[in-house]
Amino acid sequence: MSDFTQTVQPALDDKQLFDYVRTLLGWPIIEVELTETQFKLLFQQAIDKYSRLIPKLRWFSIPAFAGIQEYELPRDTIGYGVTEVLIPRLDPIAPLLLSSGPRLDIFGYRYSYPYRDINELFIDQFYFKEASRILSAEFDWEYIDGALRIYPKPDEPFPLTYASAFPRDIQSIPTDDQDWFRDYLLAQAKLIVGHIRRKFSIPGAQTGQQLDGRELVQEGTIALAAAEQDLLRRTPPFPLYRT
Repeated sequence: MSDFTQTVQPALDDKQLFDYVRTLLGWPIIEVELTETQFKLLFQQAIDKYSRLIPKLRWFSIPAFAGIQEYELPRDTIGYGVTEVLIPRLDPIAPLLLSSGPRLDIFGYRYSYPYRDINELFIDQFYFKEASRILSAEFDWEYIDGALRIYPKPDEPFPLTYASAFPRDIQSIPTDDQDWFRDYLLAQAKLIVGHIRRKFSIPGAQTGQQLDGRELVQEGTIALAAAEQDLLRRTPPFPLYRT
C-alpha cells in the first residue's frame, strides 16, 4: 500500500503574491511597470472586494434585561454591520420529578414540576409547541443608528448574542479561495500595467510600434469581470447586513 501525504497549501503572503503577479506579466525577462506602492493598493482593493461578500463573522454577547428592548452596541463590535441576533431557545419540558424548582423563559411563561395531573402536562406541551412556532417565525430585531432593538419585549434577563461582519486580512482568506485572490490580483495588475504600456512605444522602432498595453487592458477587463462573477458563485448565503 502506498503512502499518501496530504499537501497543505501555504497561507497567502503579500511578497509571494507580488512576485507571482510580476512573473505572469513577464518579469524578469520583461521589465514590469508595477511598483510595490501600486501593488499594495491593488492588494487592499482585493481584500476589500472579498471581505464585502465573504466577511469574517465575529460573535459578541451583551446582557439583556427585562422590559428593555433597545441596546447600544459597542462601536468596535459592529464592523460592516450586524448580520444575526440570537436569543436563548426555549428549554424543552424537563422529565417529571427531575426539576430543581420553578423554571421560566424570557417571555414570561412560568412552569414548575412535578405536575399535579395530566392536564397540566398537556397544557405545558401545547404552550411549548405553540411558543416555539410563534417565536421562530415572529422574533425580530433591527439595528438603526447604533441601537439594537429586539421584539417582543423580554420578560426576564438573558444573554443577547449577535454576529457582526468584519473585513478580512490576508491570513484569513480560506484556502479554497486563494486561487480567486491570485486571479483577481493578476486581473487588476493587467489593467494598470496595460494602461501604462498604452502610453509608450518600443524604443528605436521606426514604425512607432506600440507595446502590448491595449491587449493587456482587454485581457484584464475580461478576467476581472470573470473573477467578480466567480466570487458571487463562491459567496455563501449570508443574511443582509443591518447598519
